[in-house]
Amino acid sequence: MSFGYKETLDSDAYARYLQKLQVVEIKDCPYKFPADLWVNNPTKWPEVTWPDVYNYLTDTPGVYTRETMKNYKSLEAHNFLLSGWVQTVYHMQPEKSTNFVLKADVKPSWRVTEEHHHPWVAVTSEGRVIAAHCDCMAGLGESCSHVGALLFKIEAAVCNGYTRLACTEKPCEWNTCFVKSVTPAPVTSIQFYSDKAKKRLRESIRTRKPPLPPPPASEQLAFIQSLASCLYKPIGLSTFKETAHLFACKDTPMSVRRLPMPLISLYDPSCIKLTKEQFWRPHTRTQRALLSGSFSA
Repeated sequence: MSFGYKETLDSDAYARYLQKLQVVEIKDCPYKFPADLWVNNPTKWPEVTWPDVYNYLTDTPGVYTRETMKNYKSLEAHNFLLSGWVQTVYHMQPEKSTNFVLKADVKPSWRVTEEHHHPWVAVTSEGRVIAAHCDCMAGLGESCSHVGALLFKIEAAVCNGYTRLACTEKPCEWNTCFVKSVTPAPVTSIQFYSDKAKKRLRESIRTRKPPLPPPPASEQLAFIQSLASCLYKPIGLSTFKETAHLFACKDTPMSVRRLPMPLISLYDPSCIKLTKEQFWRPHTRTQRALLSGSFSA
């Protein structure tokens, strides 16, 4: 147990923790209460119902929102409860107070061989959750997964009627039912699916229709030829060697000049020896016009 937990907090966290204890109406940290004050008797627990758990978790800043609580079974806190990681829940009632303090040890999220986390919650006699805390890294937020798992177990006891039984033997037996140790194992030896899920998978495989055999080559060729006889032929036929020729371009497209005629095309070797007067004769006007057009372009 985190006996000296309160002394390890910084000044701001220490002040908030003292305010929380004042709300619960207790003078000292629950981690320092002697063991004989804590009782294992679910029949004495307050009636904490689902609305009480829902209102506290959604009103407290943290991972719990109205959207996530709609699918609460997928939450890590609920998985802690189903996996048996929430240990025995003990409760005590401070002197001259109508509130109850309930606590339990919860196994860590990942490193199951490390020390357990120690969440506690304070509940009124009517079942309203007024405060909670945990000694994990997120415990100061008052709504970590360990606090949520503890609340889920208390609510499960109320829902199953263990808090209303006259005999305390069965409720106490249910309260002490949890996973005491987790033995490491190779991944190949871990069972990730329940027996019920495996049964559903086997039944679905058993009732699944066998795949149809591929049609013979003659039927495939006949089907392709029937498609080729259509007026508008599917483009997919171009991928078959039997019908690829139907998509070949028959006419050679005309080359279209996109650039101006190069100046070298105007070269005429016969004009090298012409005089100035000969060059300006009418038969050379075509070359001059082309030359002027090339420069203007």
